[in-house]
Amino acid sequence: MNAEGGGAHEGFADPRIHVVADVSELEHRVDEWTELARECLEPNPFFEPFFLLPALAYLGRRETFRFVVIDIADRRLGRRVLGGIFPFQLKRHYRGVPVSVLTLWAHRYCFLATPLVRTSCVALCLDALCEWHAQGPFRRALLEFGEVHGGGPFLSALAASVERAGHTAVTTSRYRRALLRPAASAEEYEAAAIPARRRRECQRRLKRLRERGSVAFSDLGAGDDPASWFRAFLTLERSGWKGRRGSAMLARGHDGFFEEMADGAHARGQLGMSQLAIDGRPVAMGCRLRSGRAAFWFKMAYDEAIARYSPGILLELHNIRRVHERREIEWADSCGKPGDLFTSIWSERREMRTVLVGSTSFPSGAFAKTEAAWSRLTSTNRRDR
Repeated sequence: MNAEGGGAHEGFADPRIHVVADVSELEHRVDEWTELARECLEPNPFFEPFFLLPALAYLGRRETFRFVVIDIADRRLGRRVLGGIFPFQLKRHYRGVPVSVLTLWAHRYCFLATPLVRTSCVALCLDALCEWHAQGPFRRALLEFGEVHGGGPFLSALAASVERAGHTAVTTSRYRRALLRPAASAEEYEAAAIPARRRRECQRRLKRLRERGSVAFSDLGAGDDPASWFRAFLTLERSGWKGRRGSAMLARGHDGFFEEMADGAHARGQLGMSQLAIDGRPVAMGCRLRSGRAAFWFKMAYDEAIARYSPGILLELHNIRRVHERREIEWADSCGKPGDLFTSIWSERREMRTVLVGSTSFPSGAFAKTEAAWSRLTSTNRRDR
């Protein structure tokens, strides 16, 4: 990690840390939490209340949580505000080693775990976190920051605070996933990002698909019934290989989580859904989440019976055009993995890292040093992701 500055904190003072084990203690602070999300250093819809509260209710029942909440005095407002929320999950083992770890909770539907920290007092909050880590009840535990943007300001600010505290930090894994930044026009973007041969092939597949029936692209609008879109998406996802393997949300019984989360995002204007339909029947659907002027591609599903027409890619080409038409999104994170569909049509990459932090109270930093050696060994053999 590069040790760089973590942001000004003029007008802020007296950070206080509260460790919350019962999430119900945070439910009455949803408005403050939402305000924090608007003012945070890096956007992350997966840790906003509309997403995290349903996830905890449906997916976190068997987990042990320790939410580290930082309140800070805002002298300009004359009151205390939320400076940061760190949704840590407590584990007693790490890679088979019996050691306590507080790791940011990244469940199967959470594709980014950068915590929400107020931009105007980042350094003050992270310094307080490091001090608490060294002196608090978890001083002999490790902190794990997984699925964090490797080139983002949060990680730089964390590195600076870790260095000031004299703690040990190592990167244990990293990979790159597709990122979209709009160009002057969709045509310009596609010409630069997608080879001409690939574009022509997509046009041919769309033409062949139209021979099967009436093809229409559409987006969930303000006047549409979101519940019908949610149910159509869940049904389509279950119809494919995820349904056969039992990993679709309906198959896992996680449809309640999706519907509550998506309904909350829709009510806040943070949900986007699109579909490709033939004769009114959806054959490809996508769901994305907004946070500020950034978008995060949450899930996609398509009808495998017409996979030879590449309905997923055709839908994403539609989404690229919509992003350029609306100009509401400055950048979009695919939330995917190397080699996925987005890698072939989105031109930029976003590095993701997992960072492990041991405090000065951790025994000689031995485990962190072991992880550093492990990381160096595996990175030499790991394909660039």
